[in-house]
Amino acid sequence: MNYLLNSLQFLSCIANGRTAQKLIDELATPTNEKRMQFERNMHEIALIENMVRKRSDIPQNELEFYFRDISSRDTSIAMQLFFHTAVFFELSVEDAIAKLRSCSNEYIWRSIASAIGTKNETHDSPTTYEEFIKTIANESVSQNETISALNTLIHRSEYVEAVGKMLVSVQKVLLEISDVVMPIMTRAQNRYSSPAFFDVFQESQLFDISVFETVTVNISLFFNDGLLIEFNTSPKKELIIVTGVYSWDMVALRRTIAAGEMSTEDVAKILSDKTRLDIMSYLKDNESYGQELSRKFGLSRNTIYKHLSKLCQASLVKSKYTKKNIYYSSNIDMLKKFIEQLAELLVGKAIHWDD
Repeated sequence: MNYLLNSLQFLSCIANGRTAQKLIDELATPTNEKRMQFERNMHEIALIENMVRKRSDIPQNELEFYFRDISSRDTSIAMQLFFHTAVFFELSVEDAIAKLRSCSNEYIWRSIASAIGTKNETHDSPTTYEEFIKTIANESVSQNETISALNTLIHRSEYVEAVGKMLVSVQKVLLEISDVVMPIMTRAQNRYSSPAFFDVFQESQLFDISVFETVTVNISLFFNDGLLIEFNTSPKKELIIVTGVYSWDMVALRRTIAAGEMSTEDVAKILSDKTRLDIMSYLKDNESYGQELSRKFGLSRNTIYKHLSKLCQASLVKSKYTKKNIYYSSNIDMLKKFIEQLAELLVGKAIHWDD
């Protein structure tokens, strides 16, 4: 079990209200066995969240100070500082803290820049102090974000120690309740390492995993609303999937719109986000890859992929893999289908397209 990843995801979910209980509340009333089973599984995770929250006893204001998402970036500086040590290196909580105590300034600059979702004029992560200052002084960065970035850099040691203390506290509780946690994690590990899962994942057309040398799955108890995809091209071509124990069930529910099972309300929720609407509008005329979209909208790559994941889950966006990149485009047929459903629901009349 990756305790660092699980501790990070727990702190971020609680700080930002992305809890299992909230996901349950946001789901429409279960209409079939799949939805009912997913809700039962989410109740299981909600109970664990409550146990960890109660026993770790971390003040909410402290949680929010370090782990509250920056504006609409869907991540925090604390999350970015520790995330790569959890996903790419799979370090223990203690080793990750030690690494950040002694890591280069460049790593800190890159992590902060990734959190606030901006790039310098060359569209690369900052490698010098001057580039870092230009990045956080970008006009798209708010004054509060700039102050937060500078405070993190100036008080780096205290910042790492404070976040590390919270991570250790959560890890301690997870170890204490291992008799509850480990059976769930073992089932998830068996599921996500099975050939059957990779066959289904490949059939989903989210990504063509056959072109990667290796595929690694990192599992978290507290990340259930979608999948997070990372790429590692050095030294080998590796696809890294970060998933919650029941994330694939959530993905499957959202993708059932292709079979007419996802409700119009579910799709409307996905499109209620302005950034996703902007992405859909742009992809209508511009087939693009993730990094290109990141530059276009001034958002971090992780944030872009989170939005793309939700749009792909609803089959509103299609993806195709080339030798260098995964390209995304609008699924016009599926978008028309949704608009037809919405028109029938709101005005009771069918739409006729002049194709």
